[in-house]
Amino acid sequence: MLGGVLLSVALLTGCSAAPAPTPPPQPPASTVVVAGAVTLRELGLTHGPVDLVTLPEDVTVLERIDQPNVITLVLTAEDGPPSAAHLEQTLPDVGYTVDATGGGSLLFSGPGWSGAFTTSTEVSGLTLRQEP
Repeated sequence: MLGGVLLSVALLTGCSAAPAPTPPPQPPASTVVVAGAVTLRELGLTHGPVDLVTLPEDVTVLERIDQPNVITLVLTAEDGPPSAAHLEQTLPDVGYTVDATGGGSLLFSGPGWSGAFTTSTEVSGLTLRQEP
């Protein structure tokens, strides 16, 4: 009988105990919203600053390399000049420094990643490499 009483007390105590605190929700990853642009995530990448770096929304992706330490998008040649101009304009707003520009190409560096964008008569491309 004593065992039944102790079990009842234990069950009642458990029911009346305050619920364990739930951890606060994690803030969503920062995503930049730029009119007329898409994030690298929206272009199919999963690694790198996929929610910070954007390109014009009408780019055509020919090839993707998506690795934890390096990402590359190969675009059409026609996408080159507008993409270079877009990156030069938008990268500083998300913490990147444009280190050099010229001939439709640019080099940049920022939070944990450095990158380059270049154009040719055949294709254009964006590469970001994780800093060691």
